[in-house]
Amino acid sequence: MRHVAIQVGVALVVGSGVWAPAHAAEVPASPATVANPYCEPDDVKARVERATPQVVGCYERDVDVRRTFAGRLVVTFRIKEGGRVARVKVPSAVQGDAAFRECLAHSLQSVRFAAPVGGECDIRFPFQFDVGRPPPGPALAGTIARVGGVEVVAPGEGPRYAALRNALPVPENPKDHEAQVRLAMARDLIEDELLRQHAAQRGIRVSTAELDAEFTHLRKEFGSDAGADAFAMRVAGGRAELRSALALRRTLDLLYQKNGDLPMSPAQRDALWLAWPGLWARPESAVVDQVFVAVPPDATPGELEAARNDIEVVHRALLLPGADFAALARKYSHSPTAMDGGAMGRIKRGQMPEAFEAAAWSLPLGTVSEPIRSPVGFHILRIHRRDPARTAHIAELEQESPGLLAARHRRQVRAALVRSLSANAVIEPMSDEARQVVPQLGAIPWLVPDALGPDADIWPYTR
Repeated sequence: MRHVAIQVGVALVVGSGVWAPAHAAEVPASPATVANPYCEPDDVKARVERATPQVVGCYERDVDVRRTFAGRLVVTFRIKEGGRVARVKVPSAVQGDAAFRECLAHSLQSVRFAAPVGGECDIRFPFQFDVGRPPPGPALAGTIARVGGVEVVAPGEGPRYAALRNALPVPENPKDHEAQVRLAMARDLIEDELLRQHAAQRGIRVSTAELDAEFTHLRKEFGSDAGADAFAMRVAGGRAELRSALALRRTLDLLYQKNGDLPMSPAQRDALWLAWPGLWARPESAVVDQVFVAVPPDATPGELEAARNDIEVVHRALLLPGADFAALARKYSHSPTAMDGGAMGRIKRGQMPEAFEAAAWSLPLGTVSEPIRSPVGFHILRIHRRDPARTAHIAELEQESPGLLAARHRRQVRAALVRSLSANAVIEPMSDEARQVVPQLGAIPWLVPDALGPDADIWPYTR
């Protein structure tokens, strides 16, 4: 399962002082540089951690962000008198992440903190989004099968195992997911051995000089042996493992070329594009600006009325001749997109609250909406453009994801070759996983676009 881990770091900014007690390395020599901190760091940390399920939900629901972003995201917000949250700023993680940023901001705006004593607090809170950390569970290890007399030994936990685990669909039951991963890993390893043996029978060998040249390139790419070693550890588990992976990648390249399967012809590229139209689908979308005033879930009637008055002030200002939407958004909006002048970028149909969506798909382009009430607050929208659902063209795909079609072609070639080899291969299962895999070996093309593996265009690195 994918995880979102919250780092135990909270920086409380009070006036010009900074107090960061959660990271020992960042604690000033004397915390007394802040004479009267208005908020308690432990309280802030505990209350944000209780909102973790909502934060995880934001990340899990946004497939585009989950596929392309993992790392540290420092969110800033203000705790006002009474413990309400305001001025949430979520930096952009990846292009097109407006819905994720909105969701994360709303999650924090729903938290009620202890009331600050003597003033307001500006908080810097780091979230660590980690999709590479596998959940606990039994590792696939030891000998799983013999293929033509050669033992196939499965590694335990490691980068490739974790990458494969996270590329698979995640069912409700984690135990089922673990079994699914183990089966996929066993099949992948048996397939590798079948292909190695077939390449050897056809006289295909990767020379030591070729692999040395690859590592020389890596050293230049990362500037030092240490940098290359760190990369090898990250993507493969070590230098020896990366060398083995590079050898397999190069062996398969030569094998596919000898079979006449590479390079991919224009006709094959077109056939791939036509074969899976759903994979290239672009849903209905709109490019939106907004001003947002948050309303906490447990707002009092007075707080609700104050928020309504604030959004009305903004709306009247936007209707004046020459009104500057971006300037008003930067001044009044509670959304993290305030930093960008209210520009949300492109949103997809179905990402936002119902009332928001109804306006986004009915408002005349370029006009300013009336204030819209949603479960999280009030919105004023301006729509720049709307695009219908469509299928992306090949040229567009290759610009967005260079090599994606080529990687899919390689997987299709691999699947077809494995099917033909496994029909006559001698495979002796040595584990329960292998026994389940062998009857269906090569039956399903391995076409997960974001999976890492020796046939993926992005693994272990792309020049």
